[in-house]
Amino acid sequence: MNSTFFTKAKQVQKNQPFHLADEKSVRQINFDQIPLLPNKVGYVMDCSKADIVDVRGDTNAVFGIKEINSIDQIYDRVKDDNVERFVDEVEDIFSFSLAEPQRSKPYRNLFSAVYELHDGKKYVPYLRQSFTLRGSDNGIITHTVGIYTVQPDNSYRKEMTVLGEDASYFHMPHAKLFDKIFSIRELQILTLISEGYSASQIAESLFISKLTVDTHRKNMINKLEVNNTPHLVGLAKDMRLI
Repeated sequence: MNSTFFTKAKQVQKNQPFHLADEKSVRQINFDQIPLLPNKVGYVMDCSKADIVDVRGDTNAVFGIKEINSIDQIYDRVKDDNVERFVDEVEDIFSFSLAEPQRSKPYRNLFSAVYELHDGKKYVPYLRQSFTLRGSDNGIITHTVGIYTVQPDNSYRKEMTVLGEDASYFHMPHAKLFDKIFSIRELQILTLISEGYSASQIAESLFISKLTVDTHRKNMINKLEVNNTPHLVGLAKDMRLI
């Protein structure tokens, strides 16, 4: 494993000016109330130290690590051929956070990507999501949340995605804006599918044909590069599309 990439990633985080911010929070999410399923681990990162200050979830079951004390324990498990992309995307996120247009409050965006990490036995695909937890009164990020979710297979797309109020300003090379990929009609159908409605019921509800419903469903599967409808719904929920 080439540790140079991970050193670079941590330096990107540590060198940002937001680690000088005061701790007066203008927006705070209660980390304890974030729901974590058995296949998820969440942590809070102190941006001043670029390291973990709180962890939730069964780290042994998800990562094969009994106790996580440092973000390096997760970084070190990234598969070699994923490392450069991982570091590039970390740099993209921080470059974006410091670039125009500036905001008076912390950025409210969700960054997601799939990487292969070693779980102690083999390499497994994990969905990594990160978003702002707390920020200062001048819009500087002080703490972020990271959530890793074990994925069932390699069917999920791996490019970084961005959702949120400032997502339209994110133009980094790894980003694909999911909210721009789906049409309003597709999101309507996807929501109804996630709620358990059949194609016939959706067609009747939206006054369209069952064939049209099936066509939209297949198009969404192709757009997200997943294998089937359960994977489509699962990724859409992970990405907070529905």
